[in-house]
Amino acid sequence: MKKKIIPFLASVALMTLSSCSIDFGFSAIYSVSTTSVATSFTGSREDPFYNGSEYFRKMLINGGMYSAPSTGNVKALVVPVVFKDDQSTYSDTSAKGIELKSKMQTAFFGTANETGYWESLSSYYTKSSYGKLNISGTVTPYLNLDYTVDQALASIPKGKDSASITNTIAEKAYDAFFTNGSYNYKDYDSDNDGIIDLVWLVYCHDYSRSDNTSLLWAYTYWDSSANYSHLANYSWASSSFMDESGVGVDAHTFIHETGHQFGLDDYYSYDNSPSRSPMGGVDMMDNNIVDHCSFSKYCLDWVSPIVGKKDQSYTLKPFESSGDCLILGDNFNGTCFDEYFIAEYYTPTGLNALDTANDYDNAGVYGLSQSGLRILHVDQRLGKFTSKGWDGYLYDNPSTQSHSSYYYWMINSNSKCYCSSSTNYCLVNLVQASGKTNLLETSSGGASSHFANNNDIFTSTSKVFGQDIYGTNQKTNEGWTLPYKVEISSLSSSGLSLTLSTNS
Repeated sequence: MKKKIIPFLASVALMTLSSCSIDFGFSAIYSVSTTSVATSFTGSREDPFYNGSEYFRKMLINGGMYSAPSTGNVKALVVPVVFKDDQSTYSDTSAKGIELKSKMQTAFFGTANETGYWESLSSYYTKSSYGKLNISGTVTPYLNLDYTVDQALASIPKGKDSASITNTIAEKAYDAFFTNGSYNYKDYDSDNDGIIDLVWLVYCHDYSRSDNTSLLWAYTYWDSSANYSHLANYSWASSSFMDESGVGVDAHTFIHETGHQFGLDDYYSYDNSPSRSPMGGVDMMDNNIVDHCSFSKYCLDWVSPIVGKKDQSYTLKPFESSGDCLILGDNFNGTCFDEYFIAEYYTPTGLNALDTANDYDNAGVYGLSQSGLRILHVDQRLGKFTSKGWDGYLYDNPSTQSHSSYYYWMINSNSKCYCSSSTNYCLVNLVQASGKTNLLETSSGGASSHFANNNDIFTSTSKVFGQDIYGTNQKTNEGWTLPYKVEISSLSSSGLSLTLSTNS
């Protein structure tokens, strides 16, 4: 079941930028524009964090989208929200109200065992980040609204979404618990930047798949009101998502939406059907399943990829437990904002295990049961945007200093409707070891044609990456070819060994 992020448009981002002046002190030595899809930077950097480990987060802030700190002891404020027609059922003293808040405590901050199913938000992110991120926090008293669900829906103009309503609810929560209550925002601001790390608004009402306003669905948005400067990112979802799997306390949806609060995009497509499915459904930021992929973890500073070199051999341990990953490409600029391939040793273990064996939301998509080298094609290059849109140029390693008249943003998305460059490009997609490209096609061959399968990851007997797939005759979006082929020599439960061999 796919939830969503409600994206900022360029005009909104510029409006947000104009009200702040953030200077992170980065130089723009390598900030060069081009008139084609190929950047002017040549050579490959070996340091994957050339501009520092927080470059991803700072660049998003430069673009007007505040992102929560993704490492350290991060705090979350969880607010149970009750519409007027549900207040006789859910209160701080009613039996059902006490029970529901206890479930929220488990879903967000419990141990894996306490969920009776899989992971809580906190336990998932501790494991996914290899202990670099630890989330704790508070489930507040119930926040009562003075209108019913139907009244809220009726107040939304036709063709509009519900973000204006949920912004108001976020501000009402701040007033109730901080301005007029005993809470101190500093207790929820782990990096002391003046903004609450994570905010969750959990409405105590069933969700609806048919609600086109998103009020009765799940999404992430940002409150940019100058009167509520300690608020920014927040997520909105139904308490009923805790029952989505039908077993124990289910946190899948809350984990996915929290990924947005850290700055991660949706990896599925928003395009009208038929649409493409670049990741094949198998990722937490796609169909809400399994672990986060190596690209996401690289952006969030949870892994330190090795930049691969020709004629070198490497052994990667299972990614879900080690974080081992390898950047493959040419002319790599030393940041996650470039075009490259990133490879990990995928195994159906750890955070991948449950969703490999179970279809938690009956969507028909599972984690992959085959172990092998999962290779992702990333094109997270940056363009400069103004109120008129993209200027048509690409920029390597621009400064993260904020400007009132422009900002830098990714030119590609997994949704064609949000691609500023070619709609044939993706932000991140699974390279299919079978040689097929059905995940990138917009054919109407049924949902299963857009699900990744075991044949889509590389093994010692599959096609060879850099030879059969993306060989010397196949150029990337940026115009380069791989300077080597990836030959897998062995694969076991403890590791996968490969060599980056010279192409013949």
